[in-house]
Parts: sequence; C-alpha cells; structure tokens
Amino acid sequence: DTKFRKRIAPAGSQLLVEGPHFELHYVDGSAGEGAPTLAGQPALILPLEGNVSVGGEAVQPGQCALLNGEELNFGGGDKFLLARKSVANSR
Repeated sequence: DTKFRKRIAPAGSQLLVEGPHFELHYVDGSAGEGAPTLAGQPALILPLEGNVSVGGEAVQPGQCALLNGEELNFGGGDKFLLARKSVANSR
C-alpha cells in the first residue's frame, strides 16, 4: 500500500512515523537542524552513519542506545534514527 511508503530526502531531517504510540525521526547532522526536542523524555538512538555519542559513550552504526537525560552529541556527517513515545500520547 503506497500510503505507508515514504522517501527520505537526500539531505535534511524528517519525521518518518507519527503514530499513536511512538514517533520515528530521521536526523541528518549535515542539515544543521539538530535532533527533535525531547523535554526529558527517553528516546532510543540508532546510528546509521558517523560518530554519535550518548552521555560521552560512542554508539556505532548497528548499535543502539537509550537516551534518558544524557547528552546527545553528533556532527555534520552523522545520520541516525531517534524513536520516542508519541508526543500526542505523552500525557
């Protein structure tokens, strides 16, 4: 079904899934937009390219890390997925 397909732009960050239970964001560090604001909400970080770190610990592509108040660091060439509880369902 084509309504469930989405193309990722060659550059830029975007929201891939906005469901009733979770959101999935694609973050492209070269876009200079930064990651979505988490406001203390935990998130799962899944690096795709580059050097992402959570709380000072490197997280390599193919690994994942729970971000729960720690600092998230990434640079211009880094790309990762960020999954979090849906903002609409975070009450």
